[in-house]
Amino acid sequence: MNRFTGENTYADQWQWDDLHRELLEVCFVDLRVDETKRAEMDQEDLLEAISTGVSEAWSRRKELLGDDLSGKLERYAILRVIDEKWMSHLYEMDRLKEGISLRAYGQKDPLVEYKQEGYYLFMDMLSSLTRETMQFLFRESAAVENQLQQQAMSVRARSGEAVHQDAVGMAFRGAMVEGGGGTQAGGAGPEAPPPGGAPAKRRPVTVGQEPGRNDPCHCGSGKKFKHCHGR
Repeated sequence: MNRFTGENTYADQWQWDDLHRELLEVCFVDLRVDETKRAEMDQEDLLEAISTGVSEAWSRRKELLGDDLSGKLERYAILRVIDEKWMSHLYEMDRLKEGISLRAYGQKDPLVEYKQEGYYLFMDMLSSLTRETMQFLFRESAAVENQLQQQAMSVRARSGEAVHQDAVGMAFRGAMVEGGGGTQAGGAGPEAPPPGGAPAKRRPVTVGQEPGRNDPCHCGSGKKFKHCHGR
């Protein structure tokens, strides 16, 4: 925060736009302070406003993710960022050690220079550690939240499809029942009565009388029925 406010400066001289962009990039917090209130604020007031905005933003994320998942994400973010920053800090200290002896040519004590610059590197690491931990935490939580929402939408879509198939089956079975109990799909059922009228009469089936075995065959061949079509 100090790099946006500076020391011994008035609030109207602070870099408000840069601070606003920083909070959006790191924590997705849209902190806006009215220009009329800026003149009355000091660094403590600004720090309290930032802490309140970040805390509220993370509380909303915890409600969506749950205490168990958000706790695991917090531990993972802290351990990962600390590991990466510490390894980078050790590398920078090794580079400093290799070239610190050259300070003697400038009439400076290499040991004093090494301690001083090592301290500055350590403080820079602590400053970037907080920022990158918060950035990693909010970005990963947003990614996990989007994944959970997609999974929920997929589950709802599958549930809706299953309900639709059940409804289609129920309508098909209902049509079969209304069509007359024993009707099967693709089969011929009893004739339905015409709408608004009496049931249609069944036409009698005419069955021809079968000729005797010794009678002439009906095909006109002149042979007896038993020697022709009656075989």
